[in-house]
Amino acid sequence: MVDLILQRLINNICNEELHGNNKYEELILVDYDFILDILSSNHDSYVKYISNFLSCLERYNQTSQKYSLAIFFNLYEEVLNKSKNTLKAFDTSIFDLHFTDEGVANYKEILENYFRKNNKIRISDNHLDLKKYSKAEIQEVLSLILNKLQNDAHNLIWSNELIELTTINLAIARELSLQLGQVELFYYSVNILIDRLTTSELNQPARDFCEEVLLASFKDDRIENGFFTSYSAYSNQSNFHPAIVYANLCLSVVLKKADFSSERLLYEIIWQSMKFFRNLRFYNWGAKMYSTIPKHLNFSDYHTHALDFTYISTLLLMRKKEFPQILLDYLNQNREYILAGGEAECMPWLSLLYNMNSLYPNADFSAFGLGFYLTTFELVVPKERLTKHKAIAFSQGDELKKYLIESLVKLAQTRNKSDFVYDNEKAIIIASKLIEFSMKTEDADAILLAMMIKSDYTLVFRNIQNPGLTELKIPEGNEEELRDLYNIPIDALKSLPIKLNDEVVWLAVTNEKVFQLIYFNKEFQYHYLEEWYWNEFLKWRESEDVYLEFDITKKDSGGVVTVSPEEFRDTEKKISKKISFAKICTNKTSKGILLVKDMEISLFPHNLLLDYNGEFLAKKHPITNVLSTEWLYINDLSKLLPINYTKSIWIPLNAGDMTLALLFSKIESTLDKYYIEKNLDANFAGAISSDINIIVSHGDKSIATDHKLHINQSQFITNSGQIIGTGKILILFVCHSGSMKNEILKNEVSSLIKQFLMNGYAAVIAPFWSLHIYVPPIWLPAFLESIDAGRTVSEAVFDANSTVFNYFPTPAAWACMHNYGNPYFKRKKSS
Repeated sequence: MVDLILQRLINNICNEELHGNNKYEELILVDYDFILDILSSNHDSYVKYISNFLSCLERYNQTSQKYSLAIFFNLYEEVLNKSKNTLKAFDTSIFDLHFTDEGVANYKEILENYFRKNNKIRISDNHLDLKKYSKAEIQEVLSLILNKLQNDAHNLIWSNELIELTTINLAIARELSLQLGQVELFYYSVNILIDRLTTSELNQPARDFCEEVLLASFKDDRIENGFFTSYSAYSNQSNFHPAIVYANLCLSVVLKKADFSSERLLYEIIWQSMKFFRNLRFYNWGAKMYSTIPKHLNFSDYHTHALDFTYISTLLLMRKKEFPQILLDYLNQNREYILAGGEAECMPWLSLLYNMNSLYPNADFSAFGLGFYLTTFELVVPKERLTKHKAIAFSQGDELKKYLIESLVKLAQTRNKSDFVYDNEKAIIIASKLIEFSMKTEDADAILLAMMIKSDYTLVFRNIQNPGLTELKIPEGNEEELRDLYNIPIDALKSLPIKLNDEVVWLAVTNEKVFQLIYFNKEFQYHYLEEWYWNEFLKWRESEDVYLEFDITKKDSGGVVTVSPEEFRDTEKKISKKISFAKICTNKTSKGILLVKDMEISLFPHNLLLDYNGEFLAKKHPITNVLSTEWLYINDLSKLLPINYTKSIWIPLNAGDMTLALLFSKIESTLDKYYIEKNLDANFAGAISSDINIIVSHGDKSIATDHKLHINQSQFITNSGQIIGTGKILILFVCHSGSMKNEILKNEVSSLIKQFLMNGYAAVIAPFWSLHIYVPPIWLPAFLESIDAGRTVSEAVFDANSTVFNYFPTPAAWACMHNYGNPYFKRKKSS
């Protein structure tokens, strides 16, 4: 029955996502709640169903997001109401015990016994015989472990040795706290390690550790704590779907229990939720949670100030103009408390002041303003703790490259792409700072390293099989290990067969500034694109299609008339003016451009890039978006199209769509001339798998994310794989199919074309915006003629686009078809 209900839930969420309605809302909420009950019923059920449940939510992101959030806020409100009557105090007296030499000796003895009985660290297992120790002795050893953990927590970055020791100590702490009947002490302490694994960028180890803790929580009948630990880990990583599911599991279990575990868990839920929404950039929700904390909750000064800090750091990211004054007022009112807390209290505020550097460059950092606190906090916090924070915040320091390498080595532990797109957050931040610094120092190696993570590494990412419960293993961070893990030497670019006078161009973004690195004839060139005004780019992003509408006729007072070439040229000038910010540098003798774009500007069509004279580069040079340098590294650019290459087209004529039928009539002679196999059935059995595959259907503006191929006004195909098989070159005459979008909440680019390049196609050619039916009949024969003549695919696309220009001299028409992948792919020469 569970399988059937889970499948029903998946189907209903899928239907709502695809059709944009809320037809199944009531049933989805019921089934969602049922699955939460099953997942929390026992560990076996949790293991059996959690993966499919999360995969469903992840796949249908927009629809599932609203349901998960609705359930969260409902459960959260119920938990707050329940806390009015059932809240218990959290006993912290154990932290105040005095340590003796006997207590230290007992700790060492227990530690030795643990290793004699278990050579692997397993939080969920019991190994210790504690009968010989009195309650007071056990309390002292537990106090020693917990106090050490609290002291170590002051340092945000932990060494591998400290993590390993802490893991062992927590395994012991669980058994000690169970013996005392105070197991919540263990779960409270576990969250400290989870936080430090996250701040140390050890996201995969944190997730692995959570699974071990969750297994323990089922054994201990404290599954609300186990689910909270997972919520903490995933929300710290800004990994939305697992975070919200574990939050909902935690809250639902709390509501089922007769009483609330303790005020400590409630505090942790509130605090973690504020951080969750801040990390996800849902700032208003995080701020609202702070302002609506129930008055019956009397948290300690320490916890109150922690909530204050989270709230103020949320305001920082909201970029409110009055924020500098808000921060200064708070620091003035609370400086005695902060300074009395020493390094532990000063460090977060100092880090926040550093981060203001890029967000509020005009803030008052004088000796009578925020500068006083900056200087004072720097006197309190040891200098060695500040080096990395300052280097990243201010985009300076030769150590930035080392920090990025360390981050990438840790990131290499991530096993699933669904996690990678969140785990890469810190690496992207460091990479952005490294780019700005390395442009000044002209360090191409560093920029290429940074662009590896800034240009959507998911294109070459491969999932690793989950080994199940595993030991917590921490990688060492060094450049040699980076080379081994990624199999990409930093200087591999020089071994690629880049043609003479072709240039590789990287467009990188940091702090709303665009930089350009060029590799041209074995030399690097460095540019800061001062005219790429970010606000102008954002304005264009909101209204891009307005400038790219194209038709061959128009209405005037005399009726419908044909648009003249002069009017098309006027339109081109208007488009060029609207996107005047998109100017990049090129070399006068350049013949072709291989482009790698930062994810932040991935949605800008590469055929619309301008030179510094305001002219479209795609009119002068073949331009190919190669998506990432790493994709070039792992693909053989010397592979060729067979001499007698095969060609197929799929166009669903029997679906009854008049536009598709009209287009077919205009290209049918070309299909016959070039012996292109025709597949005209909407319900085509089997995917077309020729060397060149051509797909004709409708697409809308959401195709980058939903990947729907519309065969008429009411029908569409969601699984393009049932139509598009293997091949070498894929041509999509599908509106918007070459467009790209930044994923919501994820660090990756969403596009229909990505999956085909990942699955073996050498090149994909597709329209970035709406494709007029008058373009393919001109474009296709010109392209095939060039391919037959031995021209590369990038040259053939350029030739075809130039031919369209001769008919319709507006970029809305001639620049529509964009090339992606291997620019040098071409037909073999006949012997």
